[in-house]
Amino acid sequence: MFYVLILPLAVLAAFTILNSILFRSLRYYKAVKPEHQPKVSLLIPARNEEANLELLLPTLVAQDYANLEIVILNDHSTDKTLNVAQKYAARDSRLRVLEGEELLDGWLGKPNACRQLAQAASGEILVFTDADTLWQPDAISLCVKAMQATNADAMCAWPQQILSGWFSSLVQPWMTWSVLALLPVWLIPNPKHKLIVSANGQMLAFKKDCYTSINGFEPVKHSILEDMALARNVKAQNNRFVLLNGLGSVKCKMYSSTQETFDGFAKAAFVGLGSSVPALIVSILFFAWLFLTPWIWLVAAIFSGSSFTLPIVAIALSLLGRFVADLEFGFPLYLFVQQPFSMIGWAVIAIASWRRFSQGQTSWKGRVYDLRNGPKG
Repeated sequence: MFYVLILPLAVLAAFTILNSILFRSLRYYKAVKPEHQPKVSLLIPARNEEANLELLLPTLVAQDYANLEIVILNDHSTDKTLNVAQKYAARDSRLRVLEGEELLDGWLGKPNACRQLAQAASGEILVFTDADTLWQPDAISLCVKAMQATNADAMCAWPQQILSGWFSSLVQPWMTWSVLALLPVWLIPNPKHKLIVSANGQMLAFKKDCYTSINGFEPVKHSILEDMALARNVKAQNNRFVLLNGLGSVKCKMYSSTQETFDGFAKAAFVGLGSSVPALIVSILFFAWLFLTPWIWLVAAIFSGSSFTLPIVAIALSLLGRFVADLEFGFPLYLFVQQPFSMIGWAVIAIASWRRFSQGQTSWKGRVYDLRNGPKG
């Protein structure tokens, strides 16, 4: 049991700790003096985001970066998104509001909106963000400093996730843990390692020439995980992509209910596994072995009267990496003990995602997407 369970858990925990040490924060670059201040276009697609914009826009107009434009695209909202955006645009000349065009054939909603935003942008750096984010006043300044200091052609600063409810607290830390536990983050900036990449569309920045070199959102127009696809395209063109921790600079409250959390992750979980049924099965079995077996081993040891020292060691190792990841991403530290239940929650989501994709259809923000024939609605 040592070699088939404790040793893999020890390796996984050590890998997570190493990644945490090497995973730099956006705030690391606070003391950097920028070479110059290129114009930044901060771009926000907004579909039915009335409540979120009321929270977001005060944080954007408070940015301390001088050479900034803010562009919001109202993507056929049925609530007061347009009114809220226009209210803030009337107060701040840096802010512009666009009315979205009709959804193009073969395009998903967000890539289509971001395509229009990029066309309207005049900045040397394009920063895409979501309407459910919140930005510290120096966040754009830090983005520019970080891109210059790291010589990044494109960059993602992973926002701190604001949890909402028990299910969100169960599964969202699992998703961020997986970044540190499974991916060598120190290799992400190296263009030679094309497949080693992670990105979060809640904060994605591109130099304009890099964005142009990958043909923008056109190649990812029908991708559910367009942020990951964009990052891969950046590296495919031998550009430098940098991943940073946005803790303390950008926050995001992705979902406001259990149903939203489930649907949001189920929308993309199967795609994240390469849309592969074997990968789904192997992943569930692998994680179940790592995170459920130690507890079964402990119960069996207690009832059989045998030593439970090794099961306790296995449990401690299974939780150590999660503790480190939760600390890194700013989650309440008591949540790390949920790791076995987080694994089960993720497995349920992944299976639900596979079922939806096997039926050829998914939905989001009031639009139904036929994965075989393109989006509708």
